[in-house]
Amino acid sequence: MVTELRFLARSAFLCNREFQRNFLLHKKDRRPAFLQNDSLPDPISYSDSSIIGGRNYYYKVAAYYKNESTTINGEASDVVLQVGTLKKVSLRVKNKKKSTASLSWKKADGAKKYQIYRATRKKGKYSKITTTKKLTYEDTSLSKNKTYYYKVRAYYVKAGKNIYGSYSNAKSIKITK
Repeated sequence: MVTELRFLARSAFLCNREFQRNFLLHKKDRRPAFLQNDSLPDPISYSDSSIIGGRNYYYKVAAYYKNESTTINGEASDVVLQVGTLKKVSLRVKNKKKSTASLSWKKADGAKKYQIYRATRKKGKYSKITTTKKLTYEDTSLSKNKTYYYKVRAYYVKAGKNIYGSYSNAKSIKITK
């Protein structure tokens, strides 16, 4: 998961391009990371690939100037809250047993449950068939020689509300057994 954040630099000395050289990023519960920029557009942007779905991350950035004898710290930006979103699930579907579609996927970081949807046409109406905590599901009692389409999405609950990831790409299976 990657999130891109934008900060507005508020420090008065930032108006002078000569001082726009170093920026200190503060991420809550992490060691500060330094961003080095020679020419910096306003606002500052930063990408973070270490966030996990369902967690809150707080960021702020401050400019500073340092030479051999002096460090001048600028005023920090407002705190930016980023809630990690869930990755799209990568779905696999097989027909291993009679009248059964076997679905599997890898865990999405931060997900607590998964919703499984089925349709009889790729662009048809998908109906939720179940919710599970597991990473596999077997859809039974399917008709032989018929094609079924499946989608899965991960979710977690925060403050009593379901927070959903994107649906997986639709996967089809023709029941031959």
